[in-house]
Amino acid sequence: MASTEDMMNTDDLGAHDRYFYPDGNIILVVDDVKFKVYRGPLIQQSTVFADMLAMPPSSKQGMMDGIPIIRLHDDFFAFVDFMEVIFDAPNGEEFNGSAFVDILRLATKYNMPRIVEWAITQLKKQYPHSDFAGWEAKRHGFDDPVQTAEVFVGCRELGLAGFLVPAFYHLVTYDWEIEEEVTPAKALSVLSAEDHNRISRGRLRLLRDLCNLAQELPEYSSFRPNKCLARCNHSPSSVWKNPATELAGFLRDPLGTLISRTSIPGGLCHGCSKESEARRRAAAQALYSRLPMIFQLEGDLQDT
Repeated sequence: MASTEDMMNTDDLGAHDRYFYPDGNIILVVDDVKFKVYRGPLIQQSTVFADMLAMPPSSKQGMMDGIPIIRLHDDFFAFVDFMEVIFDAPNGEEFNGSAFVDILRLATKYNMPRIVEWAITQLKKQYPHSDFAGWEAKRHGFDDPVQTAEVFVGCRELGLAGFLVPAFYHLVTYDWEIEEEVTPAKALSVLSAEDHNRISRGRLRLLRDLCNLAQELPEYSSFRPNKCLARCNHSPSSVWKNPATELAGFLRDPLGTLISRTSIPGGLCHGCSKESEARRRAAAQALYSRLPMIFQLEGDLQDT
């Protein structure tokens, strides 16, 4: 966590351009960059820092102008964000999912419960969480596959079970074949080989479930019905103008399709359309409740 071993000459250390306060009273070094900050906020919020800074200086510990230097073995960019949260009290809008996960890791490591709570609250503001209503309200938060992968891995590591199912759903339904710079490759690099396999298995298991679900929805089970629904006398010429395309969209992103489709271009009377919409919404909620089983995430949810 921290090192008091013989430090390099302080002249060889660069000073951070933002977190190097002239009147700071402790110097933290991360990746050969000095952060000269104040002990007070660190001690007040972290028992780990309080214990660390209460220790008498070691004879091997570096000093600069009489101020102790402590080397920390943390990721540099994550540590900069961490300093911003401690000393600048940001509103969170400037951070993305991976930054929040990094902040959570450091806040957990240094036992800073207030920052842990703050970061989790910010994650919930930006990303789908927990139940179907939480997914629906924030589902576009997982449009970026890189952020989705990093949030999934980080939340699994940190025991934040509520983010796992919605994040994994978006990983499974993301189109990994698109040619968009290096986004798919970068997202996949965040995940383990086992996660890659789980995504493939999850996709196959989801498709099997959707084939059964499609048979229960009138607009998918029969593309040229004699009636809209069983008790309706209206007879549309065709429910879909292009049924193959519509079915493909449903199979790719079933939850998004079920809740976003408000009408069916090829027909259905008003009453049947409203009933169909209600059925689709109920189907989406039921499908969401089955996702842990479909994706075989029960173990991850129990372990968190």
